[in-house]
Amino acid sequence: MPTAETLERFIAQVEDNTHDKAVEEFYAVNASMQDNQSTPRLGRDACVAREHEVLAKARTIHSKCVRPVFIAGDRVVIRWVFRALVECLATLTDIRRTRTAGIFLPLH
Repeated sequence: MPTAETLERFIAQVEDNTHDKAVEEFYAVNASMQDNQSTPRLGRDACVAREHEVLAKARTIHSKCVRPVFIAGDRVVIRWVFRALVECLATLTDIRRTRTAGIFLPLH
């Protein structure tokens, strides 16, 4: 079970918009992520790669944890609200997305 301190460090890192680094540091090798109705990404490397893509396209990004956070053993469920301004086909698009992620944090 992750400690409260570990969980708060993870949330702070995501809210600082260093999503890729948070995934690298805190997700298990066999983690998965899914955005809304999209196909899940399987494995930490795939999750990190997608976060790199999103961050590279974003002009601005705002990440917020919507509490409460749920913990059951080694599983953590966090509801996130992300707001990003991205350049898409030479126009700017304001994208809002909500992600609920089952996150496997290391036991330390």
